[in-house]
Amino acid sequence: MRYVTPGALCLGLVCFASQEARSATSAGAPRPGAPPKAPISAVNVGGLPVAAPVIPIHILEPTHSSVWTIGEGHTISWTATDKVKYPLWLFLVSKDHKIPIVDIGKAGSARLPATAMRWLVPDNLYDQEYCIRITSADNTVQVHSQPFRIKATRTINFDVAPAHVANKVHTHNSNEIQPGPGDSYRAGLTPVPSPGGTIVKFGYQRWYRDGDNHGHVLHRSFVKFDLLRLLTEQQHKLTVKNCSFAWVTAPNSPQPACSSAMLCLDAAMPGGESMFGDAFAAFPKHLIGADPVVRVQMAQRWLDDPSKNYGVVVLAANEGQTAENGQCVRFVNLTLKLGIEEKLNK
Repeated sequence: MRYVTPGALCLGLVCFASQEARSATSAGAPRPGAPPKAPISAVNVGGLPVAAPVIPIHILEPTHSSVWTIGEGHTISWTATDKVKYPLWLFLVSKDHKIPIVDIGKAGSARLPATAMRWLVPDNLYDQEYCIRITSADNTVQVHSQPFRIKATRTINFDVAPAHVANKVHTHNSNEIQPGPGDSYRAGLTPVPSPGGTIVKFGYQRWYRDGDNHGHVLHRSFVKFDLLRLLTEQQHKLTVKNCSFAWVTAPNSPQPACSSAMLCLDAAMPGGESMFGDAFAAFPKHLIGADPVVRVQMAQRWLDDPSKNYGVVVLAANEGQTAENGQCVRFVNLTLKLGIEEKLNK
């Protein structure tokens, strides 16, 4: 039986394929009646389809986006074809593949091929990019991972309680805090005693003297945190990564509980901490609390130069509410929470 290609021109017993048929055949079109070919990954070399080369070992982890930290455990993983000879040897090498740095060890065996290895990153590496090298047992295959970072730092968290708290009361239009003869409190206002110790007190009251001649009572606290112990214990350059304050309402705190504001002092208070009355508004300061960047900058200054640790002043968020005959005083336990990145290898 003779098969004739559709579109062929036949002269006697000789047939010539048409140009269209020849083009289709050369392009890899299946012949009629032939079994379908399974698709393969291919590249085009000289116009002919050639199967793509198979990678004997492909490293899955780490990738270029991986960031590992010294002293922590991480998993190196890969795939390998059945042609790869085990055991495999793993190394940490420089980014340019030229310098072997750590002999990680061997993985798998001829009987039990492995595709992963857990590795505890040594704590004596510098903060930079590296690669993982995997070599087959017969030395015929050697591959490298993408460059990835090993971080020679760690973040440590500290809770620092106040080392010093001074609760102060400031009044407007009066030299007295307690009412004298003929004075009266309105709206049931009563003096709020200072809690003492390391309890932080802030808020506001309004009281009246002789009718319209009124006085505002503002409660503020000067707070200082001692970080010298932290600096002495760590003995390294410390970089502040995050800084916040934890507020816990203290027992016997008056109600309602008012919201707080906090001022970071960037100069010593003239005349000492007893002088933050009306003159307080003229002191160099930053409002902190809502702005995490300012908090971090404040704590970093304290760590870099303890002589510039001037402390903070805690006050009510809206002291002007005393004009509404309001009252809001609060006692809190205040904690400074620091997240510090410690550089282990300089």
